[in-house]
Amino acid sequence: MAIMRIEDRSIKDVSFAVSDLLKGIELPAGSVVLMGSMTSVAKLGAQSYAHELSRSVRILGERLGTRIGIHPLIPVPICGINNTRVVRNLLELDVWMEKIGETEAGIFRNTREKLVETVRRHGEGAKRYNEEFILVMPAGLNSRDTITIRSTGWKGMPLRVYPLSMEAESLMVVTMVRDLCENCGVELSQNIDFSRKGGSAEKTTGYVIIGASGAGKIGKALEEKGRQVTVIGEGGWKANIRGVEEMEKALKSQDMTGKVAVFMPLDNHSYYAESEEGLRSFPEKDGKGVWHVGGRVEVATFAGAKNTMKNCGPIMSHMETNKKLIMAPVPKFYSVSCCANDAHCTNVGISGYRAGMLDDLGRVGEAMKAVCMEERVRNYKVVYPAEMLKLTAQLEEREVEKIMGKDGVHLSSQGYALLAESIIAMVESKESVFGGEKREREEEYVSHFPIVPGRTEEWIYKELSGKGDRRDSDEWRSFRGGRGDRGGYGRRGRY
Repeated sequence: MAIMRIEDRSIKDVSFAVSDLLKGIELPAGSVVLMGSMTSVAKLGAQSYAHELSRSVRILGERLGTRIGIHPLIPVPICGINNTRVVRNLLELDVWMEKIGETEAGIFRNTREKLVETVRRHGEGAKRYNEEFILVMPAGLNSRDTITIRSTGWKGMPLRVYPLSMEAESLMVVTMVRDLCENCGVELSQNIDFSRKGGSAEKTTGYVIIGASGAGKIGKALEEKGRQVTVIGEGGWKANIRGVEEMEKALKSQDMTGKVAVFMPLDNHSYYAESEEGLRSFPEKDGKGVWHVGGRVEVATFAGAKNTMKNCGPIMSHMETNKKLIMAPVPKFYSVSCCANDAHCTNVGISGYRAGMLDDLGRVGEAMKAVCMEERVRNYKVVYPAEMLKLTAQLEEREVEKIMGKDGVHLSSQGYALLAESIIAMVESKESVFGGEKREREEEYVSHFPIVPGRTEEWIYKELSGKGDRRDSDEWRSFRGGRGDRGGYGRRGRY
């Protein structure tokens, strides 16, 4: 496998460079060349990119011969997408691939469907109105003919896509490898390292872990892996007004320069004891240091988590320029009750409890993301401990016990070691990108169109469109009747 990187050039330039690189070299019959560029998609738009890609395939095909397979590279948006137009362009290209013939459409169909699913799962916001465009696209990758695609938009298309987790990235890449092996006859290993670990570092990354008792345990696990760690916080800390004031005072005396902040704001503010009457309270600590849940274990709502996260503004201001891993709550009372009292943790162990908790914790994480987006936080990632631990509702019981331990509140030492490894991989990889760029405007979407048969995504439609929604263009102002960006079409928000 050869990897070539060319800065600030087009796909066509890449095709010439590859053909020059392979001049005098005869590739084995059945070799595969994948061509694609996320940067070019963003720069050119779907229509121009499709024509550029088609020309590039023809150029390489003429130089390499018919024994070499040349196919479009399905992009993996590992760093996320911060532009609504680019999200739309990717989906338009997916629909174009479906229309140009069964051979090309079928080779990477699974990968393309995984891309659409990834955009949906990692998307933020939703487009609320449609714009109709006509696309004149190549009739095939090797064709000079054109076809016309009329597009009327999407229902609920995400406005942005968050950076992908290692798990999401691995699912896309492994799917692509399987498509290559099954449909192109190549032999590629599926044992791929997705740890994102960089090479030998010249200096050790310094970490500041901020939170309650779990912060200290993660800090200890990081220290055991040779990292410089400062832990700020204490057991039982909550992100209420008083707790935030105390944490802010502690942070004022810390030198945060060049360090990575690992912030665990909602660990003790996301779990409640719910009585039979529906009254909620926080778990209570007894004289032996054991936390008790009198009644059902319940997780904070999206709105509740969002309000609590908003309390943390003064803390976030102290790490404004630092890279930040903002951790969703670590699962608690997941597999074991707080004690032997039958009136405590009454729902632990019932059918659907674990799956429900993981879903609820996911929504808490989404609430944390929403606040970071609204407050325009920079250099951050919201991460999910359940994903970092590879915790699922179907995981075998002995594996759950290895991770969660026998303490309902804290993980086992192996569990914290897994979190530490995942933190190191996310932070210290050279490819790791932290989000928080300037966002697009929120838009409105009001149309309904038939769903594509056989596709599982309810928000992608049979007739797609356009070269994007350039709000600052003359065409846009003309279309809006000269009314500018606020012509009576509903709420707008700068992102």
